[in-house]
Amino acid sequence: MNAADGDAAAADDGKRLSEDSVLQYTPAPPSPASTMRLDATPSPAEAHRPSDPSEESAFFSADEAEADTPPPPPPVQTEAEAEAEAADEEAEAEVRRLSTSPEALNEATLLRKALGAARAASGGEVEDVAVFDALAPVLEGIAGLNAALKARKVGGTPAAARSRSKRVVRFAAHDLVITPPRAQRAGSEQVQEKVIAQMVPLIKTQRELAATAPAALGRCGRAIAAALRDPAARAGLGHDLAAAAESYAAEAEALAGGAAAAEGEGAAKHAPMLGWRLQELLSSSLRFHLAIIFAEEEGGTDAFLASIREKVREHAASANLESEEVLGCVLSEESFAAVVGAALRVAHTHASMVAEGTETHAALVAAKGDDKGAASALIELPAETKDALLLWAQSHSVLLQTFGPAQQLGRLLKVTGNKYHFGRIAELAAVTLALGMEDEAYFAPLIDLQAFQKRLHEEAALAKAATGKLLVYGLNAKRRSGRERAAKK
Repeated sequence: MNAADGDAAAADDGKRLSEDSVLQYTPAPPSPASTMRLDATPSPAEAHRPSDPSEESAFFSADEAEADTPPPPPPVQTEAEAEAEAADEEAEAEVRRLSTSPEALNEATLLRKALGAARAASGGEVEDVAVFDALAPVLEGIAGLNAALKARKVGGTPAAARSRSKRVVRFAAHDLVITPPRAQRAGSEQVQEKVIAQMVPLIKTQRELAATAPAALGRCGRAIAAALRDPAARAGLGHDLAAAAESYAAEAEALAGGAAAAEGEGAAKHAPMLGWRLQELLSSSLRFHLAIIFAEEEGGTDAFLASIREKVREHAASANLESEEVLGCVLSEESFAAVVGAALRVAHTHASMVAEGTETHAALVAAKGDDKGAASALIELPAETKDALLLWAQSHSVLLQTFGPAQQLGRLLKVTGNKYHFGRIAELAAVTLALGMEDEAYFAPLIDLQAFQKRLHEEAALAKAATGKLLVYGLNAKRRSGRERAAKK
């Protein structure tokens, strides 16, 4: 491939993806010869600064610029920044080298040949042809992401602190291995979230095929899996490439609906190829941004966050709950972000119990009364239901004390960088909802903080009824049981 073709491919792959329209973006199929950039980690100030929408998310390519706009003057660099830039340029050169070598094309070629063999083995039905056509850029995109990540130098420290004498670590796995972001390091989530942005349209395409052409997707997925497992096709493959073939075959089989569906023993459940990995990355990024928001000052305690934590502890104590342990999290040991995350998860898990029209909601509404019989319907609920309601009430208490006070929430948003991190949580949570990833749906309330705050206040009376009536009833029941046991002795 000549230089002009390479430049055209790189320009084609360098389209910017706006973070607020990630689900509507359909990228050009990644070319194995194109240059995919996973660098450009921002400085701490840039990473924690609310971004201008026009400057956000230059995923895998930062080369796009207006032709008639003169370049800005180069900033004055510190020695550490210069060293980091040199290390990133070295990583880019490695990506380019591997992207144009036959060795780097092996994985992409493997999938391309498997797709061709699957096409040839199929019956040529119109619907199957359309599905194969739709899957071609998906397979190429997955292979391109893996190639770019393998070419990147992976380490546990920033590039500026990385010794040139250290051994370069390259992963041979085929499931998009990424060093997890660290709350203590600004901008460490950038690579992971670039990968997320590239994966979203690939997973979206597969989900759409599962919804519109499930039978054809089953046939095509099984054909691709069979081609990847064909002994003749595997002959001569090295260990790493053979492992890649088996990994992709398993993913294609899951996309087809699973082995049970292939044997006619169960309903097809079309799992997008590497959809599980996208879910893991989304979960990691969501928890990362929450941890940044509620992170304690290094070497000390943030007075503002300490005041919120104390409110949660005091409210737990006033409700006769264990003040040092909330939802299984010991406040003196766990990070406060872990407590907030646990509260969001528990509240989401039991949200259906307090929905209008349910038996438990009616019992809670009745229990708000002061007369003796007001709580009878609530107390007569099954034991497991009452336990679940108490958990929901406890999670509601944590969330109300954290996000409920308007002035406190406003102050939390004004903390440097928090507006950016709340924005990223909202965007990533919206992706989980759009892709039906239920395990991370508990972050959804943070998409609209004002609506969440309003709901917390509306449900406060129900939570108070659950805690006041059920907890007191439980304590009285324990006392009666203790007296009964003592009388029998």
